[in-house]
Amino acid sequence: MWNDDSESFEAKAISSYSESCKIPSIASGRIFRDEENPQNVVVESSWKQRDVRRSKMGHYNRVHFVHFDEKGSTVHETPFPHERSKGIQVKKASPSSKYLAVVSSTDEKKQFLEIWKKDYLLCSYDVSSSKEHGKIICEEPFGYFDWSNREDKLLYVAEKYFPKPTSFFETKDSGDHSQTGDAQNAGKGKQYEYHETWGEQQHFHHPLPVVFDVDAKTAKIIEGIPETLSVGQVHWDANDAGIFFVGWKHFPRRLGVIFCDNRPSAVYYLKFADSSLELLSFQDRSVTAMTFNPSNNTIMFLDRPAGGPHRTCQRLVLVDVKSKVKTIIVDVVTKITGDDFPGLFVHSLADRPWLNDKKKIVFSTQWKSNSPIISVDVESKRVEKVPLPDLSGSWTVLDVNRDLVLCSFSSFSSPFQLFLLHFKETASGKDDVVPIELTRPSVSFEDQFTWQSISFMPVSEPFKDIPFDALLLEPTAQRSSSDEKRPLLVCPHGGPHSCFPTAFSWYATSFCLLDFAVLFVNYRGSTGFGKASIDCLLGNVGTVDVHDVHQAVCQVAASGKIDQSRIFVMGGSHGGFLTAHLVGQYPDYYRAACLRNPVTNFASMVGVSDIPDWVYAEAGLDYSFKQSATAAALKAMIDVSPIGHVDKVKTPCLFSIGAKDLRVPPSQGLEFYHALRARGVATELYMYPDSCHPISEVDAEADAFIHAVMWFFRHGKSE
Repeated sequence: MWNDDSESFEAKAISSYSESCKIPSIASGRIFRDEENPQNVVVESSWKQRDVRRSKMGHYNRVHFVHFDEKGSTVHETPFPHERSKGIQVKKASPSSKYLAVVSSTDEKKQFLEIWKKDYLLCSYDVSSSKEHGKIICEEPFGYFDWSNREDKLLYVAEKYFPKPTSFFETKDSGDHSQTGDAQNAGKGKQYEYHETWGEQQHFHHPLPVVFDVDAKTAKIIEGIPETLSVGQVHWDANDAGIFFVGWKHFPRRLGVIFCDNRPSAVYYLKFADSSLELLSFQDRSVTAMTFNPSNNTIMFLDRPAGGPHRTCQRLVLVDVKSKVKTIIVDVVTKITGDDFPGLFVHSLADRPWLNDKKKIVFSTQWKSNSPIISVDVESKRVEKVPLPDLSGSWTVLDVNRDLVLCSFSSFSSPFQLFLLHFKETASGKDDVVPIELTRPSVSFEDQFTWQSISFMPVSEPFKDIPFDALLLEPTAQRSSSDEKRPLLVCPHGGPHSCFPTAFSWYATSFCLLDFAVLFVNYRGSTGFGKASIDCLLGNVGTVDVHDVHQAVCQVAASGKIDQSRIFVMGGSHGGFLTAHLVGQYPDYYRAACLRNPVTNFASMVGVSDIPDWVYAEAGLDYSFKQSATAAALKAMIDVSPIGHVDKVKTPCLFSIGAKDLRVPPSQGLEFYHALRARGVATELYMYPDSCHPISEVDAEADAFIHAVMWFFRHGKSE
């Protein structure tokens, strides 16, 4: 590697990236059953794939036909996938597949709701021209679609309608002729009015429930929702006489909701007849993944205390709608030993998670660094891992239809594939699960690199009794000489309360193909290790997490396989925070660093981020909407921030910054960048004008990756 010239290595980097990034991933899937011939099943799955040459993310569907008989099952697939029509945002079939609702957009301004029958378009509703509501919201956590039991109405969530804002001086002749009378006056002088949104990637102000009448072809906002609530995750009741929904409190402020399951919210029931509103969940909690089971008239959801860390261990709660009795099915797990169940750390549930007996639900959850599928019996409260093929990696449940579960699987060395799990109940009451492989990866990397999970017990106080993990990927190719060792790329994750799963990673694959070993560190505070692991990091960021990452690096580097003079570090968000800390606290250890939208100074971030409460929580401080940062609070924030170590940094640092990032605003990276330049440290910064926090646009993502690789090459090559 280090004998290559810059041009040759850049060509290798582009080739490796192109090979790994073109591998498709599974976005969603649905099981369709033929009611007249239940032995025949159709599975439709949506996939996405980067197209670097055209700078776009391609979307396409695959269709599989599964036939069951006494001998087992047979699978057939259409010859080729079909590309999804441009602009489709979401599709939702009615329970009997009589109708298909499709939300699509032609550009940023035009949006349509289409209702299809099996062989033709029944109607097309121009959302953009509607005066009833604004854009339909398709994204989590608000967006949800539910057909009525009679399949004549569609329930969804949309932005509140606001008349077009106009200048005080705009006249009817010069303005928008589509607005007249009260509507035109309502928008007058509102040209620059500020509408607070739900933060990063959530450009919505006031989500509300809407009913679309298929026969009348009209949409109507459901009345009776308090002005202080934003609505999401809507469901019809068993008789179409009301709706269940999750309501988020948005007064006095909307804090960023994406990646944050700690926002004050609750489950409500709204009865149409008298517009009465009933609270069904607990007070002062945060609720997500609400689902309704009409067969036994129960709702189920995940909850946790409102406030505090942005992700933590959750409870699974069941509510009997008639009696209002609330039952905690799975409670919080505080500490774990070995491979014990760590509690629930769930991002979302499938639309319909219930198995055919309606007593069990299946879903995937983080279990340390893995994501297995588990079943939960709501009567016995028993939690069990679903027996799966002998594959090491991570699973995701996409859909459940009676005794069939559609799921995806991947690992670091095996890209995404689709499985159908057939649940057969045995005489003992236990499930016999038969896996049906629907797809196989088009490429495997098992011969090119190996990976392993490594468990650690911390060597530094405090909380030495809380374990953490790391995932190590190592190329298998022989080195050019027996004494030549590989460079190591260290990656701490963001969050900090998240986790690197044992799932396929295009950028880890790309680095391994370039002969880097890669180390992902799930330090204390990561999800999937019990609640105590989350809590121990609060007030200890910058020490506990930093020490864990460096401990893992030192132990792996001591194996004798790693070139200890070429250890690199790269992280984004809180991973960028840790990267900045590592090069500051260990100034002679890391050869070069890359930081994507890094948190560098809590004190300067707290007033400009969409999640100021995150700063308080991670700094070990209490947050209130009313408070302003005191001198003592600001000092505590600076004390845990990387900016306090900037004078010690020697490591060359590359920054990738999303100009539209509301979570960690660009000023955070710029502040550290300018501080390093003033101190003579080698540094470069790339600003991506259309990117927000993830920098996930195909062209920006590719550019940032190649710059990172070349930054490591340039500074790894120099003596």
